[in-house]
Amino acid sequence: MRSRGAQYPIRIDSKGGVVLDYRVAGYPTLVVIDKNGIIRFAGFASGGGLERALAIANEFAGEKPNE
Repeated sequence: MRSRGAQYPIRIDSKGGVVLDYRVAGYPTLVVIDKNGIIRFAGFASGGGLERALAIANEFAGEKPNE
């Protein structure tokens, strides 16, 4: 992710709690959540999903909460 220019934290759900909370149906599933806790993207990396998730994450990375 860093080689693609990610300027934000990347988390891995090693205990499986997020799988249940977000009803993950397959791997890899990408979820972009803004600083206000709103899900802006949820989907698979394939089929352009990774690029879309990165674009959305980059769009919201500089925002302050409640903007």
